[in-house]
Amino acid sequence: MELDTGAGVSIISQETYNRHFKETPLQPCDTRLHTYTGHPVQVSGQFLVQLNYQNQTVTVPLLVVYRLWTFTLWKKLALPCQTGLEENM
Repeated sequence: MELDTGAGVSIISQETYNRHFKETPLQPCDTRLHTYTGHPVQVSGQFLVQLNYQNQTVTVPLLVVYRLWTFTLWKKLALPCQTGLEENM
């Protein structure tokens, strides 16, 4: 999983949701997301998560998307380079 502290929304893939959160029901989500190339990202829903850091607690929505394009793009770029990093993904 990747952390982006400057992101406008927090997302996880449908696969991660199915593996770790499938017992948590998804709520409808009206947020529209696009990749950096302008392609739409299909959002399947959202659920609330509670984050704790030091003595602060916040509840934020976590959006579930069908595919995380950044990981797909990174794999396509990294594989021809033979960096060895793709083995960890």
